[in-house]
Amino acid sequence: MDIWKAFCNWFGFEDEETIPAIPENIGQDPVKKNNRLDINSNKSMKIILCEPEVFEEVQAMAGHLKNGKQVVIRFDSVSSEVAQRMIDFLAGVVFSLNGQSQQVEQNIFLFAPSNVEISQDLRIAKPRLNIAN
Repeated sequence: MDIWKAFCNWFGFEDEETIPAIPENIGQDPVKKNNRLDINSNKSMKIILCEPEVFEEVQAMAGHLKNGKQVVIRFDSVSSEVAQRMIDFLAGVVFSLNGQSQQVEQNIFLFAPSNVEISQDLRIAKPRLNIAN
């Protein structure tokens, strides 16, 4: 009797048909999960675009964030006071979800849950024109 069969018998496996297969990924490092998005595992990533008209719409936007979706909001259709209340409310939601928020333009904001990392690159590559006279 070889060592492998003795080992399997000791654990209660009597014949080769009941010996479990050895997984292929043994010895490999497990994938570390962090705030970065794994594009292979999250194929249905959605971005919700909103242009609210009343404050009551903020609860639906918070629901999208809770469901792991990014929300981009354009505040052109509400007064500055209502827009500020909505931003404060959504900032609290994002904080509780360990997410992030970013102002994109004057009246446009991006709110993202924890599974999305917002990064900003201020260096915009401008094409150089070589004009020969």
